[in-house]
Amino acid sequence: MFKRLIRFGLPNGVQFFLDMMGITLFVLIVGRLGTDNLAATNIALNVNTIAFMPMIGLGITVSVLVGQYLGMNNPERAEYSVFSGLHIAILYMSVIALLFVLAPDIFISLFAAGTDAKQFKSTADLVKVLLRFVACYSVFDALNIILASAIKGAGDTRFVMYAIVVFSAFGLVIPTGIVLFVFHLGIYAGWAVLTGYVILLGLVFMFRFLGGIEESHTSLPPSMPVGPAGKLDV
Repeated sequence: MFKRLIRFGLPNGVQFFLDMMGITLFVLIVGRLGTDNLAATNIALNVNTIAFMPMIGLGITVSVLVGQYLGMNNPERAEYSVFSGLHIAILYMSVIALLFVLAPDIFISLFAAGTDAKQFKSTADLVKVLLRFVACYSVFDALNIILASAIKGAGDTRFVMYAIVVFSAFGLVIPTGIVLFVFHLGIYAGWAVLTGYVILLGLVFMFRFLGGIEESHTSLPPSMPVGPAGKLDV
């Protein structure tokens, strides 16, 4: 059991670590452009976090259901659970994306407390533009979270880890450094790279899911009991 926990759990933890590291490096790279750019990027990403946190919970639910149904040899029900989660996620993120574009002040005002109004205005104006980038990739972020959770629920945690390793380095961090410090294209180009990264990652997980998930990943070894060996007093 310990070996199986390491086999499935370690890639999952490494994937999460590398995902966060990629975003952190992105912030550090963009932060070299100046204080306003750093502040605006941090605010936009924090607002993005508020938006996709419910998707994390939904993704965990999808992962659990996929694992349960595949363990019951019911792949049709597992697939149904994934598409149900996708419908909820896409609907939710579409509404949030509209708010980012049409009413960004709802979110930006949360960060205005205790700041100088004149100094904060330039940062707020920049955040409004960055939230449009967030709106562009929000639906793909839903694909990313739900489909990655489904793949991990089927036991293929290594694929998700490998995808994050490759695309975080070669689809986000390195291209951001190139467009900002080699071609000097500015913060919007950096955020265009981030948007492309999220879209590309969502498409990769979609093609992996549509290609089929291995049921054997979630099945227990024949010698392993499916429940407690003794009776449990309640």
